[in-house]
Amino acid sequence: MKLPAGMATALVVAFLMMGAVANACSRSGEDGASSSPQPTPTPTAVPTPSPDMVKEPAPIENIAIVVAESFPPQYSLRVEFGLRNGCIQPGGYTVERKGDTIWVIVSVLRPADANVICTQQYEIASYNISLGSNYTPGKTYTVKVNDVTKAFIAQ
Repeated sequence: MKLPAGMATALVVAFLMMGAVANACSRSGEDGASSSPQPTPTPTAVPTPSPDMVKEPAPIENIAIVVAESFPPQYSLRVEFGLRNGCIQPGGYTVERKGDTIWVIVSVLRPADANVICTQQYEIASYNISLGSNYTPGKTYTVKVNDVTKAFIAQ
């Protein structure tokens, strides 16, 4: 069976992207997520989308604040987000703290061409994001990840 050139290219791109997503999900620490706490929150190296891909906010499934037993306590954020189909891949995150509020934007990359054929599967990916250790004990802080908000009291 011979496919039109555009469809053949779209299929090749979809298969290559599925492999890239599988590789990204199977490696830890190579997807821009920070697995070890750092003293101050900093933006990750966010992938630059190619002209074939568009960056958009990720659908957030769950967030959790994790406190390491250290002095001073190190805080991190575990974010689980959705990849709506086989063509969508993690797109990185940014962290910004102003006062008592920490804003985290988690992104995904999707094909710019709406006609690209993608496998219809919903996958969950995650990042472990360092929030640092500069928090006043007993004070309440708010973390906003895309459209999800969670408060925590510093130890």
